[in-house]
Amino acid sequence: MDTNIFHTAVKNLTSGKGWRCLTIPETEEYFLSHFESVSLDENREAQFSNDPSDFGFTWAELVIEVTRLETEYDAQEYARKRKAEYDALNQFELISDDDVNGTTTHKDAIEAVKTKWPKDNSGPVE
Repeated sequence: MDTNIFHTAVKNLTSGKGWRCLTIPETEEYFLSHFESVSLDENREAQFSNDPSDFGFTWAELVIEVTRLETEYDAQEYARKRKAEYDALNQFELISDDDVNGTTTHKDAIEAVKTKWPKDNSGPVE
């Protein structure tokens, strides 16, 4: 389970409540023995609870949310790959050169990246 996805899933499920967990749980047993909810008492001191009824969600709900977020993340792989290649281009220079020379170098470079990393996530096209 990815750390960022785990944190986002818990945040989504707790609606901003505090929590802590020593490491990312891979099993329900670990989750139940290491996850704690955090709240403030009337003196604004942190109170920790490892009672699952205080968590605001179950292990099953966490697994569903993590799976949903992983699916969402995976579906955007093409966009992350495209961005990395777009960032490697000196686009302002390409645009300027195209304007001066009447060429389409910038447009061609962008189209090549889009062709290499199509939205359907089928992987790079060589």
